[in-house]
Amino acid sequence: MQFLDWEQESFPRYGDFAVLPFFALFFPSVRFFLDRFIFEKLARRLIFGKGQLKEDVESADGRKRIRKFKESAWKCIYYLSAEVLALSVTYDEPWFTSTRNFWVGPGNQTWPDQKIKLKLKWLYMYAAGFYTYSIFALIFWETRRSDFGVSMSHHVATLILIVLSYIFRFARVGSVVLALHDASDVFLEVGKMSKYSGAEGIASVSFVLFVLSWIILRLIYYPFWILWSTSYEVILALDTEKHHWDGSIYYYVFNTLLFCLLVLHIYWWVLIYRMLVRQIQARGKVSDDVRSVPVGSLASDPPLTLDYYSSSCPTVLEIVRKEMECAVLSDPRNAALVVRLHFHDCFVQGCDGSVLLDDTFTLKGEKTASPNVNSLIGFEIIDRIKNYLESECPGIVSCADILTIAARDAVILVGGPYWDVPLGRKDSKTASFELANENIPTANEDLRGIISKFLYQGLSITDTVALAGAHTIGMARCENFRARIYEDLGGSSHLSGLKSTCPAAEGGDDNIAPMDYVSPNVFDNSFYSLLLKNEGLLNSDQEMYSSVLAVQTKGLVRKYAEDSVAFFQQFSDSMVKMGNITNSDSFVNGQVRKNCRFINT
Repeated sequence: MQFLDWEQESFPRYGDFAVLPFFALFFPSVRFFLDRFIFEKLARRLIFGKGQLKEDVESADGRKRIRKFKESAWKCIYYLSAEVLALSVTYDEPWFTSTRNFWVGPGNQTWPDQKIKLKLKWLYMYAAGFYTYSIFALIFWETRRSDFGVSMSHHVATLILIVLSYIFRFARVGSVVLALHDASDVFLEVGKMSKYSGAEGIASVSFVLFVLSWIILRLIYYPFWILWSTSYEVILALDTEKHHWDGSIYYYVFNTLLFCLLVLHIYWWVLIYRMLVRQIQARGKVSDDVRSVPVGSLASDPPLTLDYYSSSCPTVLEIVRKEMECAVLSDPRNAALVVRLHFHDCFVQGCDGSVLLDDTFTLKGEKTASPNVNSLIGFEIIDRIKNYLESECPGIVSCADILTIAARDAVILVGGPYWDVPLGRKDSKTASFELANENIPTANEDLRGIISKFLYQGLSITDTVALAGAHTIGMARCENFRARIYEDLGGSSHLSGLKSTCPAAEGGDDNIAPMDYVSPNVFDNSFYSLLLKNEGLLNSDQEMYSSVLAVQTKGLVRKYAEDSVAFFQQFSDSMVKMGNITNSDSFVNGQVRKNCRFINT
């Protein structure tokens, strides 16, 4: 392409976009070639090592890790190439170091009557072609993650920004914006590839560099230099008499889009900050995808299958069901105990069996955390099931899967709905006392707090109300409903009658009462009917109907109170979704414990 004069200047034209289809087809072609001939081999070598076993590579977990590695490798190649291209085009331009030169020069040119060089035009077409391709790739090619909607919004907004900034002659500032964004994304993709291949040290360093570059480039330089220039400096250069109407339109439309991009930066920074906290708590280990936090991101696409044990332990479902039948027949309350164990497990590090771990000299478990102590019992039920399975299928079935299956069977055995349980979880080697205190909803929490904790796990408001229906079975301790029966002036006569069971003064904390006094040992929708009558035993439950913020939840409570079929269907769907909150670290570094209470030595 030596015949092209890259320094030649001309005004942006609509006809320049004629090359856009070429780039939109160029990127998938290059990606297909790299995926097939380079990324696949590289992923296999880095993830599984030199002596890779076919069964590891071809497993559902193995293929998913390879697929994610290839996605990140491709994005890394693009962002690195785009960053090099952007810097090569802009580094020797006067506006690379002085934002005022976005709008004036060379000579007597002022925005929007400024020509741009051919090399800058090609940078724009390169970026626009990539984001055009990316919109389709996000839909048809790449792994669907929890931030799909935000990612799609980002791609569409970025493409619109690129096109409009070109048409509105904001190309100079646009080239710097592209350079700012691509730099941090390089570190992100390197970190993800390192994570998928088990290089935790490189992943941690890359994540730190990603966070620092994000703060400096997107949260400091972008708003305080770029947005300040597009909002203020441009006005000083604009000839308002010559461009009274079009100048105003260009100004307001483009800046609106730029500020929308800043909102996305802030949204992602919240996710990144949460990830940073998790990394510190995990002593430097990085989760699977820092912009798909919380762990609920893994709920949307976990490496789980319904036939995971079909060949390795085909009797697992039968064994769990028989043991649960014995447990529930001996005491119907055991059904609620197991379901509660499953809930509390999934809300901390995902459904990885961490709640089952006992404290040791080297590990602080979750059992003594405030929401769990004196509340979680029934561990011996899981122990019995595990012992039986170890005699039938030693070292095959994880404690996390046992607990998930047992919770499903517990609900069925007291009259609740059936749902298929995806399997293949690994047991974690860690627990988090801190996250157990932070993440698990409490009995006296208000509606906003309850919903925020469910949303943090990737669960919706509908999931929140449906899963709360598990309180149709089981008992609550006096300590957890004392405030409700003594401080809530709208309490019913039934609640008032509980004062004899739960004294206002100290004492009686361990006395219990059913959360659904109508049918405490039957899984039905009577729990929601009690909320309609202001007879919910726990404040957190009653808030779903009585809170001034219960705009959406109130309607769902009414719906489930009136329609048990709708409740059963949604409860089943929500239980699957919650059970799919997986711990990405456990799939890489986890194990199948021999004893659910202790990590294998």
